[in-house]
Amino acid sequence: MPTYTNSPTTNSPSENLITNGAIHVITNSNGGASAVTTLLSAVTATGAGSAVGGGKATYQASGTTSSGAGAATILVQGSNNNSDWLTIGTITLTLATTSSSDGFVSDTPWAYVRGNCTAISGTGAAVTLTKAV
Repeated sequence: MPTYTNSPTTNSPSENLITNGAIHVITNSNGGASAVTTLLSAVTATGAGSAVGGGKATYQASGTTSSGAGAATILVQGSNNNSDWLTIGTITLTLATTSSSDGFVSDTPWAYVRGNCTAISGTGAAVTLTKAV
């Protein structure tokens, strides 16, 4: 597993390097470390992603359009049986040609979690959802 180091001015996970489709250990100069998993990678249509192991985590969604404005709604869902899904949190993004981002923390240790893009609009709109523990 690769290790990356950066020098943020705060201990914010949003300042760390994230590579889509892989889990990386990320260490910053303040001593923090996170395992980051991509739950949805640049999705352009609605639908649920694959389930991954749950646990207490932070979730961050980001997205853009290629032209003009757009919007996206991303649900973070949890399950204890990998079959019946409940919404842990909802992230609503207003999209533009510059990246927008929002997120939340969950202290609920679900056995499984997944991302589910329930709405997306705008020219060339795409959103990504990551989980860090």
